[in-house]
Formats: sequence, structure tokens, C-alpha cells
Amino acid sequence: MTSRNVHFEQLKKIGVHRIAVKDEALYNSEHGHHFVYCLLEGVCALTSISRNGDEKIYQYFKAGDLLGFSPIYSPAYKDDTFSAFSIIAKSDCILYEIPYTQFTYFVNTHPHFYPWLVEITLQHYDGVLAHFHHLEHGNNLSNLCKALLELACVKDGQLHLHKCFSYAELSKYIGVHVITTTRLMKRLKEEGIIFKRGHHTIIADKAKLLEYIE
Repeated sequence: MTSRNVHFEQLKKIGVHRIAVKDEALYNSEHGHHFVYCLLEGVCALTSISRNGDEKIYQYFKAGDLLGFSPIYSPAYKDDTFSAFSIIAKSDCILYEIPYTQFTYFVNTHPHFYPWLVEITLQHYDGVLAHFHHLEHGNNLSNLCKALLELACVKDGQLHLHKCFSYAELSKYIGVHVITTTRLMKRLKEEGIIFKRGHHTIIADKAKLLEYIE
């Protein structure tokens, strides 16, 4: 078991097991959510709402992620950065919920957790930077291909996307109209790079996706 898994398992022991339903807000400063979450199953997203009411996706969280801990340290910042963002369950999720006070007490009494928290924070930060850097410099096809590989998980020896990643959801992540995503996904299916199994998208040719990304 890796050190990340060990820390994750230790945090689960101080949390409360629960299910979050799709579209539930796990973090939203206006509603006073004060919990850290160990995500066991499902998909969550860091989002904001634009002035015209459109949802913007910055990052997705998948099984094994720790989320919601950054706002604990927000008093160190002069601005209220976190108030603009929400963490939303994009599917039904199984998680462990830990109150802020309990989480901070545990971490403060187990200082070996701090390097792990820094590591997770950097991974999240790097993921967001890499995503938006690629959106800026890639074309629509390469951005979609990168998103597919980034969001896919291995199951039964195949790379597949969670069923929550509809064409509309993917469109919000790469910043294009759903018609564009539909057209590009049709092309990838026609080329045998992906295929559908029920509500899931399966990646059949990872090497070809990488070619399009490059």
C-alpha cells in the first residue's frame, strides 16, 4: 500500500460514511459547508457559475481523491477566493465526510500528514494549470482527446469514462458547444478510437488519442 493510500485509509476512520446524490453541493461557501471528503466512488467537480448562468468546470475529482480541505486555510488569504467556487457531485458518490475541526485536529496531531497535503494540493494545482494551458494552445480535437484520457479509468482491462461524462459535460470542460463535441466524438467513433457500451464511452485506441493530442 502506498503512503497516499495509507493516509487516505487513516482519514476514512475519522469520517462518517455517506452517499452524496448527483448534483449535490459538497462545498459552497454561501451554504456554510465545512467538511473534508474522502471520495471512494463517483465523480465530483470544482465549478463556478458565470454571470450568464453557465457552469464552468475547472477540475474533476475521482475515486481516491481528498477534496474540500483547501478552504480550511483560506484565512491566510486576504481575498475570499474560495467563495466563487463550488464542489458538485457529478454522479452519486460514496464518500467519508470529516468536519473541518476534526480534520484540522487530526492533521495537527499527526504532522507527517502535511507533506501529503502539500503533494495533493500541488497535484490539483498542476492539473488545473495543465488543463487550461492545453485549452489555450490545443485545437478542439486535441483538447477533447486529452480530456478523454485524463478522465478515463481502467475497468476490466479497458479505459472507460464514467457515465456522467455526457457530451454536454465534456463540452463544459473543454469550453466548446455540445454540437462541436458531438461531431468530434462521432469522428472518433468512426475511426474506431472509441465506442459506446451502454452509457459509457470506452477508449479502444489510446495510441491514436495520444497522436491527436501531440
